[in-house]
Amino acid sequence: NTVKIAEDAGATVLQEKGPKKDRCPANAWNQGAYYADADILCFLDADSIGVNPGFIELGAKAFDKNTASVYAGYRTARGTLVEKIVSDDSGMSIHPTFVRKSVFKAVGGYQLIGYGEDTLFAESVSEYARKNGMKEKRVPDAYWTGRAASSLRELYKQKKWYGRTSVLYMKRLKGKGLARGIVSTYAMPAYSLSLLTVPMIAVSHAFIITALPFIVIFLTTLAKNRGWNMAKVITHAISGFAMIHGLLVYALSNSARKGR
Repeated sequence: NTVKIAEDAGATVLQEKGPKKDRCPANAWNQGAYYADADILCFLDADSIGVNPGFIELGAKAFDKNTASVYAGYRTARGTLVEKIVSDDSGMSIHPTFVRKSVFKAVGGYQLIGYGEDTLFAESVSEYARKNGMKEKRVPDAYWTGRAASSLRELYKQKKWYGRTSVLYMKRLKGKGLARGIVSTYAMPAYSLSLLTVPMIAVSHAFIITALPFIVIFLTTLAKNRGWNMAKVITHAISGFAMIHGLLVYALSNSARKGR
């Protein structure tokens, strides 16, 4: 009932246009941005469930003539055990929450991927700002509240989607950026595959090499977390297997290789 609720509240509701293969968050963001009659754009994900009082004013007030974008803070509604395990209490957005519309148009908006488009957009905005003598600001006092995957089923579905669309993201990376992208994106699948080889160490010590990614990430996770968060060693494995599932869908489906 999202459309009805929004219309009843007086909002202008846009229906996403374009072929089905192009449908994704980035496509919707781009269409909304070009429709908007404003100098400053604000982007929030569908899992954002609220903003703090004065959010818009704090974000907009941070702009001067040399400001390209503003990063807001976030809080996580950690209602379920899974949310508490997989998410952090708070932090800063990884892509601009507010961006000047002229800058958005200059960098071409979001690329239609499904995974990693926010990272690419942030990099494009930062590069544009550097080249044009503009600034980017962080305003933690303006924050939105969002939610993470609330169940293991939801987590699996999310990570499967990441795996299916991650190759589209990799195709847009080059050089050192590609190397970093591969490591950061596929660390969890490597962790899960490595886990499967751990029992084989009893057969041959040579399997210690293949089990090493699991051992390193496992010990690092335990060292960084306490209490329920130590269960990340389990959610990491689930996430990794879900991403592998998504990668297989990409590899075996012509439609998946063409779009999101």
